Amino acid sequence: MLARRSLTLLVFVVSLMLTGVLYVFVPKGFTSNDDTGMLIGSTEPRRIFLLTAMAAKQQQAIRQIASDPHVATVIGFIAWSGQIPA
Repeated sequence: MLARRSLTLLVFVVSLMLTGVLYVFVPKGFTSNDDTGMLIGSTEPRRIFLLTAMAAKQQQAIRQIASDPHVATVIGFIAWSGQIPA
């Protein structure tokens, strides 16, 4: 590099210019364009619940989430994994 200072400087300047060109043309969003705006969550009981009690608690959670004006749709279901929560 010391023997070819002019070539080194030229490569540096060209690299710097190409970096500026890439900055202009490369997309710069925080999220991708494929963001669907969907959020998935789950609810779990702290102890063993009867199915009716769990359904009531889940309906309460659904009503709370659906009350937010930014939420378009809420879907809920109860599934059992076969494990007893501790």
